[in-house]
Amino acid sequence: LGVHLLNGVESIDDGVGNHELGHNFGLLHANYWDCGDESLGLACGSVEYGDNFDTMGGARNKGHYNAPHKELISWLEPSNILEVSPTDEEVTYTIEGYETYSQGVQAIDIPYNGPYGEGGEHYYLEYRRPIGYDSIAADDFGSDVHDGLMIHFHHYYGTGDTQILDNQPTNDAYVIDAQNVVLKEGETFADEVNGIRIRVEDMNEESIDVV
Repeated sequence: LGVHLLNGVESIDDGVGNHELGHNFGLLHANYWDCGDESLGLACGSVEYGDNFDTMGGARNKGHYNAPHKELISWLEPSNILEVSPTDEEVTYTIEGYETYSQGVQAIDIPYNGPYGEGGEHYYLEYRRPIGYDSIAADDFGSDVHDGLMIHFHHYYGTGDTQILDNQPTNDAYVIDAQNVVLKEGETFADEVNGIRIRVEDMNEESIDVV
């Protein structure tokens, strides 16, 4: 049970109320997967509350619940989530912006064996735009923080059930590194263990094409 004292109208919209409401929906924290200067690796750790783009992480930024969280509470229609499996052929998928209502694909779900081969994990791909609550992160961290593909994976670690991957990793402290995480146009994310490669082919204000 999540509890938050609402002291006036401003407190209803301070992000913490949405965070605690998420706990009552059954959501755990949205964490940041810290692998130093890599996106993936065996020497990684989960930073609690480290996802600056989900109110279950950085509540002050009031960002939308991420795709695995929205799927868990049925806030995405079945048509909004496309499940795909790794293939040797290149296939292009279009993901629409995350913040506006659509019957189209707004998240891609890729089941895989997990970072340590334990099975039952999922990558989720989404395309955020600086619209509404998601504009707050852009105001705080820079106008280009949403200009690319956001990747989460569903993995329980401590009090978190989702991890955001850093696709622009450095050895900076996570509070700096976690502000810039998207996979940008022309870049490729590779999970060699599970045979998954994801490339951003093209993007505009409404959608992103990934291969």
